[in-house]
Amino acid sequence: NITVRGQLKCKNRNVADTVVELWDKETLEKDDLMESFTTEKQGHFFITGYETQISKIKPYIKIQHKCGAREGCLKVTEITIDQMWVGKQKDLAFVYLDRDTTGDSDAMMSVRDECPPKGRA
Repeated sequence: NITVRGQLKCKNRNVADTVVELWDKETLEKDDLMESFTTEKQGHFFITGYETQISKIKPYIKIQHKCGAREGCLKVTEITIDQMWVGKQKDLAFVYLDRDTTGDSDAMMSVRDECPPKGRA
């Protein structure tokens, strides 16, 4: 199991009503969604996930949001959590969606845009 907490920010404002998902990265299969949590008014999240398997889980957080996204698109932010936190609680502090950083210097973050396919003329 693992617990991850933090607070979402966009341009120094709290990000409420945004889904934060906790996933387990799989090597040969589709990744497993362990739990999801919708941020409250102040942008806080507190999420715990469990997985039963022989090897250690490889947890990461996934957030789909509009902070800094192009019009009509979403940004997808993924934060890899080091395996040393499995069985413990990881505090990411602030997750700055507009700066692609967290208040935790050892968190690895990747960001990509997801845009719907453009229609043909």
